[in-house]
Amino acid sequence: MKQHIMILGVVALLVCVGVSGCSSLTGDKNKFVGTWKASTGATSVLFSDGTCTVVGISGTWRIKDNLLVIVLANLPTQSTFSYVFSNGDKTVTLTDIGTGVSVFYTKQ
Repeated sequence: MKQHIMILGVVALLVCVGVSGCSSLTGDKNKFVGTWKASTGATSVLFSDGTCTVVGISGTWRIKDNLLVIVLANLPTQSTFSYVFSNGDKTVTLTDIGTGVSVFYTKQ
């Protein structure tokens, strides 16, 4: 009986940790969904199904390890960005992990 209670306790703990850990990623993903205009003038649209259009090129996007990963059609590599939201999640600064270049985006 003690063993069953211990197993149930461990399962409950893992479920709680799993649910609380995922909520941040889900929240960040939801923040990205929409149309964004870059400080450079370029427009990107990120859809809730994980597809996107960046400067007219179709692709996919996801949040992985607290980074934004974008893969565009016909390009050999993916682009990975760190991100910081501000202004009530209406603006985001993306910094390309490979180049260190940052671009500021405003939600439309």
